[in-house]
Formats: sequence, structure tokens, C-alpha cells
Amino acid sequence: MILCLGLAADRTLVHTLRALARSRARFAVVDLAHLALGGSLDARPGAAVLRLGLGGVEHALDACESVYARVLDIAARAPTPQLRERSAALSIALAEALAASATPVLNPPRAAAFAFSKLAHGPELARERGWAFPRSCLTSEPEEARAFLASCPAGAIFKGASAAKTWVTVYDAERHAERLRELPAGPALFQELIVGPDVRVHVVGERVFCERIESSAVDYRHGGRNAFAAIEPPAAIAEPGRALAAELSLPFLALDFKLERASGRWVFLELNTAPAYEGYDVRAGGAISAALADWLRSPPPAPSAA
Repeated sequence: MILCLGLAADRTLVHTLRALARSRARFAVVDLAHLALGGSLDARPGAAVLRLGLGGVEHALDACESVYARVLDIAARAPTPQLRERSAALSIALAEALAASATPVLNPPRAAAFAFSKLAHGPELARERGWAFPRSCLTSEPEEARAFLASCPAGAIFKGASAAKTWVTVYDAERHAERLRELPAGPALFQELIVGPDVRVHVVGERVFCERIESSAVDYRHGGRNAFAAIEPPAAIAEPGRALAAELSLPFLALDFKLERASGRWVFLELNTAPAYEGYDVRAGGAISAALADWLRSPPPAPSAA
């Protein structure tokens, strides 16, 4: 039995459940909102065993073949303080239990906590794998931002610096110079402009799926005319991507790159540890979700302790 944890309102979870159904896998679903409203959780700090009760049905983590976890933060949207506290406590208990579990998990919430800040993880991951990374400046100081922007004669972009989804914007002095004085109220991430298509790489265990995106917009996710094409990633991208998934205990992850048009170099942008992948999967003919279903049905054995 595969245990699936998430929210019924999450399109990524629903997409994955449909793939599991097509594969004829046996699975059970625990909706985290329903769990917070009227379910039960039995877990002890540091214990590997977790039991979830919902609707008169109990699910024991150690009795499952694998777990698909989309443990999203729902506490902030809880309608009452009591539900907010309960939802937050459930998320913490789930994360602890999944981290301690011997049951294979795709993907444990705490496996890559460092990825919550783009600039905290991006340069280090790129350097360790020999990937290029754009010159960057994370700041809440207007003067520091102005100095960095002046050092980018080919242009720069800016975006949010946290794990929250934000849109990339090309810096335009006429439109944005006055807004720099707002930086003390909240930092922004500035980066040199890399001209060329985007590339999204999904890693599922040993399998790698790669899509090139040509767009008329600087951020293809937010408008513009897009042209998508499946491509084969070079070994210098695919092999370190597989190794990274194993190193982080994240069997499923997504890597974002820019393919610089002038030089042909791949420039790493960021790691996504819980990718919303359904659009890429539809264009791939369901290959990514089929690989996820295969992994969940027959997860690789956990590495033995040294």
C-alpha cells in the first residue's frame, strides 16, 4: 500500500493520484486539512512509527510500501487560532516522523530545508557540480542594489528571495529606480540577465526528463508566447542531477537552468524540492508521473548503514 499525504485542493497531488490509479497501484490518501479538522496522529518525538487516523481508518507508516508526501503549509489559512496551532503541530509531527521512518518517502519535507532560500543553496550546489551560476545580489540596501545593477551592463533581473513563488522581472531604470528605496522594507534578489531559453530538468530516481522553453517573456510561467521541446540533457547536467537527488534523499526534484544563447553554457538557477510538475508531465505524455508511480510501487532499498 502506498500512503499519499497532501491536500485535495492541490492539483499536483491529484495529478499524481491519477497516475497511480492508471498504474493500478494500491494507495490510500490522507487529506491534511481533514486530518487537522477531525483526524488523529500518534507519533512520539524521534520515533519511526507514525499512525494516522481519519474517518475510522488507521494508517500505519511502517506498514506501507512507500509514501508520497506533499506536506504543504496550511496553518496560515486556518480559520481559527486553535486550528492554526493544530495544523502547525501536525505538520511538524509529520515531518519528524517521515524523516525518522524506514519506509521510503517521496519526498520527506525536511530533506532539503536549505532550499527555502534561493541564494542560500544555489551558488553552493552549482559550485560543487561545476555548474555556472549567475552573479547575484541579495540585499535590502538601495545603494548596494544600485552598485550591483551598475555592474551589469547587459542588464539584470530581480525577484523574491524566499521559497515563495515570485515572478522574474527585467530591471528597467525608468520604471524601477524609484522603487529601490523600498528595499529596507523587504529584500530582493538581483541577478545578471542571462539571455536564452529556460530548461526544466526533473529527476525521478535514476530517470531524467528535460524540457527546453523558448519564450517571448522573461518569465515563461507568467504570460508570453512559449514553445516547449523535450531535449536530452548533457551528461554534465544529468549525472550530477541524479547524484544530487540521492545525496539529498530527494528521489523527485526539479532543477531550473538558463541556456545562454551566446555561449551555449548551462546556468543553474535553483532547486525545487516539491515541484508542481503536472504541466511538464502533460507535455511529456505522462512520462514523469509514470516514473513517479513506478518508484512508489517499487522503491529502491534504503542504503545500508556503514
